[in-house]
Amino acid sequence: MASTIAAGTGLLTIGNGNTIELASGAPTILFQDGKADLLRLDQPGSFTGTIVGFNAGDTIDLGLLPVSSVSYGYNGVLTLSNAGTVVARLNLLAGAYPVGSWQVVKGAAGGFLVSVGADGHTRLSVATPAPVTASGQSGAYAAAAPWVGGTAPGTGIATTLGPAASPYVIATGTVNAASGALLITGAQGTLEVDRYMLAAWQPAVVAAGTLAVAANAVLQSSGLVQLGPAASTRVDRNGMIVVGGLANGSAVTVEGTLLVNGGKVLAGPKQAGATTTGGTIAIGLGDGALPAVATVQAGGQVYDTGTRLGAGPVSAGTLVVTGVGTNWSDLADPTQTQNTTGTMLVGVPDPGIGAGTPVSSPASLVVAQGAVLTEAGYAAIGVGPGSAGAATVSAGGRWQVGAGALSVGAGGSGSLAVLNGGTVAAGGGGSFLSG
Repeated sequence: MASTIAAGTGLLTIGNGNTIELASGAPTILFQDGKADLLRLDQPGSFTGTIVGFNAGDTIDLGLLPVSSVSYGYNGVLTLSNAGTVVARLNLLAGAYPVGSWQVVKGAAGGFLVSVGADGHTRLSVATPAPVTASGQSGAYAAAAPWVGGTAPGTGIATTLGPAASPYVIATGTVNAASGALLITGAQGTLEVDRYMLAAWQPAVVAAGTLAVAANAVLQSSGLVQLGPAASTRVDRNGMIVVGGLANGSAVTVEGTLLVNGGKVLAGPKQAGATTTGGTIAIGLGDGALPAVATVQAGGQVYDTGTRLGAGPVSAGTLVVTGVGTNWSDLADPTQTQNTTGTMLVGVPDPGIGAGTPVSSPASLVVAQGAVLTEAGYAAIGVGPGSAGAATVSAGGRWQVGAGALSVGAGGSGSLAVLNGGTVAAGGGGSFLSG
């Protein structure tokens, strides 16, 4: 049943699944029973009334508000802005929904909705896909596309962004999920971390789309960050990806692209800084057909206890470390022997192919333009039968191998080129074999 009210003052009550359409006025609106009641505001920009009892199943229809770049914030008043201009303020007195659980999803055609779902988490719903920002929220996500796949238990935070026309997700507040997996599957999907994401994601998986860690932002995972064959990841200056904390170690796997553009990646941090415990990075892992490429530039910093390039039967692995002030450091794990950590392996046979017939992806390492690559342990190019690896150090780049040896053609096919002022130094000596 729908009731249309031209103007209202005083108290208006909605209950038993009914609808009130308010053309104007500033009454107090009481959602009485949470039975899918609907309030339709024809002039949401001028509504100054108070809303009480907004609960699971209820909906507020804000009509055809302009939607191009939506942002929202909540501190008792839900403020909605479009392209930086405030378009509506809703005075929502405390209801059954938890503060900080606001979500934005693509809604029904022709409407801009605010609703509370059966799970008790409030959602904003927009009809037109557009960049949407949630600011200053604890556990706040925003999206102009559907979230699918459920939520992290007890958090109300959606865990999966599915394919959609133009999904763009921005988390500008602190995102804190006790459990669950972050999964981006849409080929155009983007998750941008603007401040801090603290997660016990096990794992954090980017199967496709883009993960952008902006300046001064942190993406922290307790176990695994996996970048799939169609994924692109960018870590900007002062942004960080931190992976670690599990007893069995931690890892970053790259099957798509990783760009560390002045940012930092810590795999397996024991504590703040560069001390690591068992964190590894694999580039070109598995059987994806697309090349895996990691680039560190503009003063970017990467720390782990071991790097593998080209460790799958199909997908290629390439690492480029370039620019003055840019460093990639394979550090010793204080809990392990030095000859098993602090390593760079370029071209690694795939153990899943079968005994006696190992096959490795082609692997390539480039250190250039004053960048520094450091191994606390040893390094090898062309590791084992069937492997293939090539390394080039040029233009003032430096590859420093510590206590261990540098092996070129260590059972497989390997090549090392030192060009135009490049430097390779191996503290433990070297073996340069034909392969």
